[in-house]
This record gives sequence, C-alpha cells and structure tokens, in this order.
Amino acid sequence: GRQVGTSVRVGVGFDLDSFKTQSVRSAVNVREGQGVVLLCGAPPHSGELTFAWIFNEYPYSVQQDSRRFISQETGSLYIAKVEPSDVGNYTCVVNNTVTKQKVLSSPTPLVLRSDGKNNNTFSQDVPVTVFFGIHLSYISLLLQFPFPLFLTNKILKLAVIIKTHWLQTITDTARSIEENLFWECKANGKPKPSYSWLKNGEQVVAEVRDSGMYQCVAENKHGSIYSSAQLMVLASAPSFSRSPLKALLKARSGSEVTLECKPQASPPAISLWKKGNEILQRTERITLLPNGTLKIANVTKRDAASYTCIAKNQFGTASATGKLLITGTTFSVNARRICMYSLYS
Repeated sequence: GRQVGTSVRVGVGFDLDSFKTQSVRSAVNVREGQGVVLLCGAPPHSGELTFAWIFNEYPYSVQQDSRRFISQETGSLYIAKVEPSDVGNYTCVVNNTVTKQKVLSSPTPLVLRSDGKNNNTFSQDVPVTVFFGIHLSYISLLLQFPFPLFLTNKILKLAVIIKTHWLQTITDTARSIEENLFWECKANGKPKPSYSWLKNGEQVVAEVRDSGMYQCVAENKHGSIYSSAQLMVLASAPSFSRSPLKALLKARSGSEVTLECKPQASPPAISLWKKGNEILQRTERITLLPNGTLKIANVTKRDAASYTCIAKNQFGTASATGKLLITGTTFSVNARRICMYSLYS
C-alpha cells in the first residue's frame, strides 16, 4: 500500500529585515555563578533562520559547550554559571539559510555584579522555549529551577515544547477473515498530539475490513509522526497438509489416549470427531476440547477403531483419519500367570 510522510510547505520570498536601530542594548547584570539568558529578538523575516553570537567583536564567536547553548528556535543565548571571563558585549547574528543574508543586532553588555543584590531588568517579559530531552535538562540547570529565578523585575514565561514521539507503535499483523483486530498507538508531546488513521495513504473511514498499509498519525502544531504496519486478511479452507493425523496410534488398555486435530484454516475451523461412521459425543470417558482435541480415558478393546477429524469453515471442509490399536496391559499378563500358578500348585 501507499505510505505518506510529513508534508512540506513551500513558500516564496525569503526576506530578512534589519534590527531596529539602537546603539547599545540595555546591560544585563548577573552575579557570578548564576545563569543568564540573552535575547536575540530576530527581526521580521520569512524563511528558515540560523543564529550565532559574537563575543565582544568579530571574529570571536560564542562556542557552545557545557555552559553555553544557542537556541536555534528563538536565537537566545543561554549561559549557565556565569564566570568573570563571560563579561563583555554580545551581538546576535541572524542568518537566512536560503538567501545567506545576515543581520547583526546591537551589542548587549553582560555585567558581573559584585554585591548581593540582583537588579536584572528587562524591557519586556522574557519568553523561554524548552525542548524535550537534553535541552530541558540544560535549561533547568541554567535557570536554577525550582523558582525563584535570577529574574526579579519581570515574569519569566516558560513555554515547554515536547517534540511528538511514540510511546507505542503498530506492527505488521495477519488476521483471519471476520476476526477482530485491535491496533493501538500512543504518542507524547506538548501540546498534546491529536491522532488520525490512514489506509494506503487515505483517511480511514468508519468501516475497516480490507488488507492494506495502515498508518497511525500523531501530530501537534510542531510536527507530525507516522507509525506504519501492514494488515493481511487471511481466508482459506481447512487443510491437514502440515499437521496430518497419525495413521496408527497404539495405546495400552486402561490408559488415556489423546488425538489432536490441528488443521490450518482462516477463520479457524469447527471440528467434530467420528468413530467409524458414528459421530462422537461427550461421555464420562470421552472429552471433546474446544481446540479440537479428543481424549478417551481408560481405553478398552472396544475403543479400537478408525477415528476421523472433520474440520469445516465457510470456505470448505477437510478431514484426517487415523487408526487406534489397543494392546494388553502388564497387569492382565501377570494375572494370567497367577492363575496358571494356582492350577499347578
């Protein structure tokens, strides 16, 4: 069947405006050992952007390491546990990946405070985007969760975004015709993903009954993920070609005999047993199991006969026959010896 993947939006026009004219941005004051967020605030644009930061002056760029992280979603620069060597001017570099156009922000001074007060001031509320996985751990360390944060004059708006990922997927399955099928897929993400189902690339309608390629789609506003599996619907008449009944089965008198009826059939066949031409019924000694197995307890010479298993479904009928031979027991032989001994004693 046909599978589909994530759709791609194609746009025309890839513009990148310049930053608003400003000689120097407001200084950011931070104590040694604290974490800090330097906002890029990309100008109006269309097309995909990448971000970098210059430290003091070109070509000294900020290198990401265990303390420094540049978000390629917002352009913000995160510095964990500020050191004296971090003091300086930081300039955000915005690059349009299509046109290769670059624009630079005004420098943002980072100042190290020596007193115990925290006077960080921002001209706007600070949006912070946290991504699932390693970034979440990094920014938690950076911002020193739980609260209070180093930001005191404005509210920190924390928007947690968890990329959609599978918790449970679907797998290729074969089912007999008219047999029930239950497929479940589970995904996690923030915002919470919604689900839809596709069959051979088309939206699944209420009634699902044919073979095909099925896909579970989980999506939120940040993307879609697909889990695919093939469904094969089986329909066949009973057959004993792989599991024929044993042609001759020997059993001692007084023992229990088990005859198995295991035809291949889709849907599963209904089975019955015959002894000669007589259909067997359940008795105190005869047990007919739901899986088609026949059990005869405490067999005697009268149980010696040909036994036939007949399997039937809506696509056909098949049968298999085997002969049961009953032999004498050790106990009866010993009894005969005892009688002979008594006659000659």
